[in-house]
Amino acid sequence: MGSPHELEAALDALRGSTLTGFGRTVDICEVGFARGDAEMRLHVQCPFRVVYRDRVLSGSYDMRYPRRADAFSQRETMFDRIFRRLNARVVGLVVESTAFGRGGAFTMSAQPSNG
Repeated sequence: MGSPHELEAALDALRGSTLTGFGRTVDICEVGFARGDAEMRLHVQCPFRVVYRDRVLSGSYDMRYPRRADAFSQRETMFDRIFRRLNARVVGLVVESTAFGRGGAFTMSAQPSNG
């Protein structure tokens, strides 16, 4: 997958799915979604930021800020700490809309489930 049209279609397919959380595999950010029995993961391998309104909550660079020498392997980087707290707030939200922008940027809006 790589063309803007394909990426936009992939984002559109996430509408109506439930956010299952943020995590990482090595230095790749994973965003999980579920719809019925199907699970999907968005793997972000490039520099990124997670923004809420106009505030940067975290980004790929936070994986580089350890609290101690073995922080990366023990999942204790600034990224890990921030996303553990963020997951407590976002898991279970339903993706309401997505938009694909210039340079690979995308936005996603999610709301609490109605059911």
